Amino acid sequence: MTVPEAVTPRRVWTWLGTPGSVRVITAGMVVYALLIGALVFGYARVSGCLAQYADASARSTAARATAAGEDRAVDEADRRVNDRDRAASARADDALDRVLLAMARRDEAATQAAFRDLLKVRAEVAQVRAESAAARLANNETRARNDDARKQNPVPPPPSQSC
Repeated sequence: MTVPEAVTPRRVWTWLGTPGSVRVITAGMVVYALLIGALVFGYARVSGCLAQYADASARSTAARATAAGEDRAVDEADRRVNDRDRAASARADDALDRVLLAMARRDEAATQAAFRDLLKVRAEVAQVRAESAAARLANNETRARNDDARKQNPVPPPPSQSC
């Protein structure tokens, strides 16, 4: 059995000048370049996927925010319609109360005047209810359009699932 020769700095420098060392160093550099290229390619692919996700998420969020704003406006319109209906019903109740009070006092002239007023108020209430029904129908159609907008702009899957 032979003892290998000791590695000295002079031997290393001598070996670095040989064609074999140049081949080994060149092969190492090629492997390094391939690894760096693969990393850059992977990074570019992930960056592109994240950019697509950000765009899809922005479109979805914008559409959903618009729909939510319209929903709030429709809800406010519904509250106004309901308030108008309640006010009309209250006027009709007050007119009926005046008729009943006049009848209880046995005042025929006041009863007839109150009854005419009741008929007028009831006609106004019918008109208000017809307008309210039309407004509610329009509000429901707006809600349906907003729901369709939400369905057409779903939240994209997270990048962990799509990239």
